[in-house]
Amino acid sequence: MSTKFQTEVKEIISGNIGLIEEQAIRDAPGGGDLIKVRGGAISVDKISPKRLGNYGGNIAAAIGSKEDPSGYKGSVFVERDAGEIAAYVEFGTGQSAATYLATVPPEWRSLAMLYYISGTGSIIAQPYLLPAFLKYQIQYVKDLKKALKDLRL
Repeated sequence: MSTKFQTEVKEIISGNIGLIEEQAIRDAPGGGDLIKVRGGAISVDKISPKRLGNYGGNIAAAIGSKEDPSGYKGSVFVERDAGEIAAYVEFGTGQSAATYLATVPPEWRSLAMLYYISGTGSIIAQPYLLPAFLKYQIQYVKDLKKALKDLRL
């Protein structure tokens, strides 16, 4: 493929990685935000420091992205130092997790199971990463199809 086309594909990848990251940051709880639980909401000071990690419940601040040097792939992630609360908020706990996880791809269910403790938690799923990924995955495919359609050999 031409250098121009390769550059365009890399820009599409980079742009969509950035959009996923931005959307996840907007949707994730930030510092001082409440966490939804059965029966209402709680502040992060009500959550065990063991579960909060080094970001003190500010999940939005722990979201980042990284592009492969090749330019053809990248990832959006939540820093491990954000603590288990990042997964509990994404997937929910207890019955909320069971209900939400029934609707997600199998690899996300497997990821959530790494954080399973007892199945009795009360945090309501407040997904921020998967919805961003799914939204921009669709946009990414549209952008690539357009680039291919516009390709002149």
